[in-house]
Amino acid sequence: MTTQLSAAQQAQINNRNETGQWKQKTHGDIDDTADVLGFSEDDAERPQPVPMHPNRDRSEPKVWLEAEGAHAAGRVVGNWYAAEDAEDVTVADLYRDLDEAPDPDAGDEVAVTDHEGFDIGSHVTLSPSQTVELAQDFETVRDNHGDEGLAAYKAMIEDQGFGDHKPGPDEFSEAYIGDYESKEDWARDLVESSVPNEPQEPYRQTEQERQVEQQMYENLSRHVDMDRLESDLEAEDPGIDYDDYTEVMTHIDRESVEDSTGNSDIGSVVQGWIDDEDYGAIDQHLNHPDYEERAEEAVKAAVKARNGRWLKDNLDYESYARDAELEGAITFLEKNDGLDGVHVLHN
Repeated sequence: MTTQLSAAQQAQINNRNETGQWKQKTHGDIDDTADVLGFSEDDAERPQPVPMHPNRDRSEPKVWLEAEGAHAAGRVVGNWYAAEDAEDVTVADLYRDLDEAPDPDAGDEVAVTDHEGFDIGSHVTLSPSQTVELAQDFETVRDNHGDEGLAAYKAMIEDQGFGDHKPGPDEFSEAYIGDYESKEDWARDLVESSVPNEPQEPYRQTEQERQVEQQMYENLSRHVDMDRLESDLEAEDPGIDYDDYTEVMTHIDRESVEDSTGNSDIGSVVQGWIDDEDYGAIDQHLNHPDYEERAEEAVKAAVKARNGRWLKDNLDYESYARDAELEGAITFLEKNDGLDGVHVLHN
């Protein structure tokens, strides 16, 4: 009795060599391959693998899709695809890339076992549907915030973790402040743009507005760089003219002079030192300026006068940024790929 073969079965026999192996085909022979594997001609429109040449754009999201059944059976059947195609790729597609018919144990599940261009942590496990969602979110963020914004969004996802709640583009847009070369640059930009150099005229403000402004200056004063201010005050101090009797007597510690010399006529003692050019003796008994106290007085005066320009010129912006981060108001995320700078997000 002669068995009648179907057209697809006959095509498979015709496309095997004498040893029973598939004849070598190229992806250009799509019609023949469709006949051999039992695919329809519509398979020519199926998602295609992406080339992974050395000069590829590594920032574009790609996924390695693999047939779960084949993997469990100890065989690797997979390929790289654009992330946005991940949900559409089938096990048949993966075997078609090899010009083969699916193994009996190939199953029908496709898994993501590797990815490139996501930059949300190499440890993150993704499903095909999640890669499609992420690819769409990345495109939305890039359209709204450019490449820097997209890098910040990826850093945000990596920071918060890819769990039950993944921050979406809208949540990111609400939080994203921008990219800066350093935390200090962000603080300087914020203070410069939000703190006026001079106070408003009192008659133009309500009492509440005046109180808010006063509190702003007081908060700002906590971040004045006191060490630098003290050094500046000392450097700016012209000092005492040791040949000027009146100036020396203004700053001399009379009790110290009397205890040291046993002479209560302080004036004559000081004049003698000046005549002898004994400046060391004069210096030993001077009341030297307390620059720490002077710095504190300068800050108080600036706050009272609401002198924003002076406060900004003497601010420790590193301290300001550190406090903003510790208080939970701001999140700084270091840029990836070894680039200098930070992504800044409002909490």
